[in-house]
Amino acid sequence: MKTILPKVFLVKIIALAAIFIFLDAVYARDKIYIYSGAGVADAVKAVITSYKKVSPDTGFVTVFASAGDHARQIESGADADVFISADIIWVKYLDDKKLVEKGTAGIFASNELVIVASPNAKNRFKSPEKLLE
Repeated sequence: MKTILPKVFLVKIIALAAIFIFLDAVYARDKIYIYSGAGVADAVKAVITSYKKVSPDTGFVTVFASAGDHARQIESGADADVFISADIIWVKYLDDKKLVEKGTAGIFASNELVIVASPNAKNRFKSPEKLLE
């Protein structure tokens, strides 16, 4: 079975690198606070490591949790410069409360889910649609 993980990981790295380049120009301060889901923690950490090679004076504070937790923390005044979420509903939630910089919300990466079944599975299915029955 062919895996797409490396391609997806590369897309995440490139997208996050673009964010950090943007941030360096926008935020001339000691630390950049990144609120992100745990699912992209490795990608965020890899980009930070690479970025620090070209901008060693830039500090980062990363907070990894669910999108809902982050949205509520931001609503309560958390110092988040960047919020990376796989859940557009929470982004809209913050946007509706005027807590998102106008024009900055947008989808910059996407992913695919793959499902397979074990040959030993008790419940057989012929397609993912059958799981909904």
